[in-house]
Formats: sequence, structure tokens, C-alpha cells
Amino acid sequence: MVKDSDSFLRYIESSKWLNYIQSLVRASRHIARTLKCDKNPVVVIDESGRDISCLVVSLVQILCDDYFRTINGFATLINKEWVAAGYAFQQSLMSVNKVDSNFLPTFLMFLDCVHNVLVQYPTEFEFTELYLIEVIDTVLGGESELFKFNCPKNISILCKGNESNLVNEFWYKVWKSKAKYVNPFVQS
Repeated sequence: MVKDSDSFLRYIESSKWLNYIQSLVRASRHIARTLKCDKNPVVVIDESGRDISCLVVSLVQILCDDYFRTINGFATLINKEWVAAGYAFQQSLMSVNKVDSNFLPTFLMFLDCVHNVLVQYPTEFEFTELYLIEVIDTVLGGESELFKFNCPKNISILCKGNESNLVNEFWYKVWKSKAKYVNPFVQS
């Protein structure tokens, strides 16, 4: 544990986390502009094999389509781009507490990127930071079976073909408190 604030700040700086977040938001913004303003197609390829394309494509959708800035839309985005696409939640999230120079917690980075955009443009989101915190707490706390798998096949084996029950179970827990996540300042 870091004992003083100077050490803590040096620790954050040496992690380069903020540099990653800034680069990912910039890349996503550039792609969103290319799609929306220039009307040009874009192909996103992640040559590093670290699921960065999943993060960027998800963030671009949030930037381009206000539906994904709603409570239900954000859930849909996570379901289609992360869960259904087979993001290795178990492998990635179990590595959070391990020191691994090759480890990149892509899903957590995605949520941090969304948070940064939300802070800059709060009236553009139907939800507040509390919604993101709830998702992070549920994912990291292991409260949902949905995020304990590395691929859709594992979910299918557990659910015996009723995968939608597992997905709905997670979002139901979040949505039952939906009113506390609604942003009172959202522009309709």
C-alpha cells in the first residue's frame, strides 16, 4: 500500500493508466468523427490481442448514438459487445490483483473511459456515475455469474441454453434501483 500522497501520485503516473485512457478516448473520438462527420467507413483492428478494439468500438457507439448513453442502451451495449462477443471476464478480472506487465484490464478501462466522457458531458447521459459504480461493484464483487466466464460457451454450459436468464438476472439487480441512477440534468 502507498503511504503518502507523493508516492501515490508517482505510482499512478508510472502506471500510465491516465495516458491509456486519454489515448483511447482520443482514438474513439477520431473514429466517431470519421463515421459521423466525414461519413467514411472505419475498420478497427487490435493487433495487440488485448481486446482494445472491443473497448474502442463500444466507446464509439456511445459517442455516436445517444441510445447507448441511456440506462437500457448501456446495458445492451455491454451485452452485445462484451458478453455475447466472448470477452474473457474471468481471466481479466481475476488478474486485477496480480502483478502482470502484460495484463490490461480492458473492461475496467472501458468503464473509466465512459466515466471520463460522462464527466465532460453530463447532460448527454441518462445515467450518472452511480450507474457505472454499480456495474463496477457488481462485476468486481462477483455478485453476478454473468461476469465469471471467459466465453459464451461457458455461459451456455452453465445455463443449459437459457443464457438470457443469466443476463436478465444481472441487469434486473441493477434496474430494480434504476431511479437512483437517472441523471436529472439529461437533455431530452
